[in-house]
Amino acid sequence: MIRTESLHRVYRKGEVSVSALSDITLRIEAGEFVAVTGASGSGKSTLLNVLGCLDQPTAGSYRINGQDVSMLADQELSAIRNREIGFVFQSFNLIPHLNVLENIEIPLFYHGVPRRERRRRCIELIDRVGLRERITHASSELSGGECQRVAIARAVANAPAIILADEPTGNLDRDTGKEIMALFQEMHASGKTLIIVTHDMQIASYADRIIRLDGGRLDENGQDDS
Repeated sequence: MIRTESLHRVYRKGEVSVSALSDITLRIEAGEFVAVTGASGSGKSTLLNVLGCLDQPTAGSYRINGQDVSMLADQELSAIRNREIGFVFQSFNLIPHLNVLENIEIPLFYHGVPRRERRRRCIELIDRVGLRERITHASSELSGGECQRVAIARAVANAPAIILADEPTGNLDRDTGKEIMALFQEMHASGKTLIIVTHDMQIASYADRIIRLDGGRLDENGQDDS
């Protein structure tokens, strides 16, 4: 499903060039659960942004389902994000004045799903993440774990094949983090392709495979291909 070949990402600030990713070649199969680990500044979030079509590589290729997306225009990348990819972030990225249902509806609204169908699908997702009793609460009234459950439901609302998560348990206590990872395991069991960035090796251990980055490069000694 996901293929990168000799992928590089360089940021330029005036006369200075900073290499965030260097020569990344990856294969991630459909339905696989992969954790990306590494120290702070190792390139984990940059890689996730490129895989999520939020950023573009400076060099190399990136293919999703055989389509090279590395040089597409912003509008084309946006269409792929809406169709193929769901995002879960450490900071949740919920809209504070909207309630649980309204936050989950957002991607369906922009996808042109009729209101009645949006509501039906969102209520199913709310039940799935165990938030029916909080359905009319604003995100500002929710706990961190509840906010992340809303974010997960929103990420899968359009039924994307790929879920990308950047430190999804980073702002949560250990027990709540386990509950969130149980939801990710359910998504994996349903056939989703999951890629999670984490610095926590206990969280990474939920994955089928662990990939480690070091200084923007794949650390071959730290990569588990089992």
